[in-house]
Amino acid sequence: GEGDAAYAFPARPSPADYALHPVRGFRCFCQRLVGNFGSDFACIIGVNYFCVKGMLLSIMGLVRLSYCKKSLGVDGTACQTMGAIASTPWAIKGAIGVLS
Repeated sequence: GEGDAAYAFPARPSPADYALHPVRGFRCFCQRLVGNFGSDFACIIGVNYFCVKGMLLSIMGLVRLSYCKKSLGVDGTACQTMGAIASTPWAIKGAIGVLS
């Protein structure tokens, strides 16, 4: 169908084609996603990505800071340091995967 092909640059791309490539590529991806899985699934994926992973994680950061200050008696800098140490395994996960 029409959603099978990926976005490709024109034969002679202009600077505008390079600038708009991420937008056009994303639009093509969305069309293929809806074409392959349906609009309900695409909507669920979008809501999950933006709401759960985006908003919830930022709200949890604020809750964590409040918990550190009120319950643990730790200042904000120490709380952020502990969070950075705790998230280090996820930060280096890609490098470990490449090495293994």
